[in-house]
Amino acid sequence: MTKSYITPKEKEGNIYSSWEESLIAPKFTIKNFADELHYYLRIYIRKNKPLSKILMFLFLNATQRILYTFGMFLIKIKSN
Repeated sequence: MTKSYITPKEKEGNIYSSWEESLIAPKFTIKNFADELHYYLRIYIRKNKPLSKILMFLFLNATQRILYTFGMFLIKIKSN
């Protein structure tokens, strides 16, 4: 499982009615996405994981990141 990307918004005097309103998804760019996958690839190689597990974990990590970003985008649309 990857680290959480949940971070609170910082606005003065703003009180949120639900926890969903204070979430910000990270900017989803190809560079950020590639950097994250490269980071996890280096960790898995350092731990001497087999190639099949490395590919599986990278795929799951990529899927999680895409779904998380999409979910935060939907919450942002719903709250506006």
